[in-house]
Amino acid sequence: MFLFFDFFARTINYEPGRPKDITEERREASIGTRRVQARREQRKAVDGERQDRV
Repeated sequence: MFLFFDFFARTINYEPGRPKDITEERREASIGTRRVQARREQRKAVDGERQDRV
């Protein structure tokens, strides 16, 4: 019974474009963090290669 009301509340409070709950927000935030870290590591590698060439 609780699951039905939980689903019902999520459906009513759903706003397009926003995560439905905190778990999704955390997941999306962690994905974003991993992307930023990957970009930083890639930039460091590219900068290291540039310094080696000079």
